[in-house]
Amino acid sequence: MFSAASSYLPAQVSGVMSQERAFATVRLLVAGQRNVCTLAMIQKLPRLLVASSDGQLFIYNIDPQEGGECVLVQKHR
Repeated sequence: MFSAASSYLPAQVSGVMSQERAFATVRLLVAGQRNVCTLAMIQKLPRLLVASSDGQLFIYNIDPQEGGECVLVQKHR
């Protein structure tokens, strides 16, 4: 889907949508569920919030300088 859509966008925008350019990554604990995610500033730090369809909320730290694998800091049920 992204490759088809990116052909209509300027090169600067289509490059951002490329999955090979991942700045930060997360490995979810449970597979096969629908998830919704967002980026938020919490306590002046960038965080990734992931809400799963079974009612769990995961909060990950994002390293704004280095990126890489995000660290799970809290899990709420």
